[in-house]
Amino acid sequence: MAGSTNLVNWVFRRTLDAQATQPAICALPNGGFLTATEFNDQAGSGGVLRFRHHATLSALLAGTVNRQRSILRSPSGCNEGTPNIYSVSLTPTSTARSSTSGSMTNATAIWTGRPTAG
Repeated sequence: MAGSTNLVNWVFRRTLDAQATQPAICALPNGGFLTATEFNDQAGSGGVLRFRHHATLSALLAGTVNRQRSILRSPSGCNEGTPNIYSVSLTPTSTARSSTSGSMTNATAIWTGRPTAG
């Protein structure tokens, strides 16, 4: 992640997800942030989509993750491609604990992928 005050000069801030590429960041209505990357742990071939939740802007800037989820590849056998978060809706769940920090209890992220050739 990098920061700029003028969109010309950029300063490195932090690596948010080592061994990840194609990042997308989305501000959430509760003040948190959702990141999506193509993550590759080098254990197999290709990457998977990994979503990470940061409870606040301070948490994002510090690289503090309070929830993450990786999604297996489909339809590609090697790489999933560049994630793009089009929308996020947050809904409480009956099993979620209340939190004053605005943590994500349940989220639905919508993205599109290229259909398989068939």
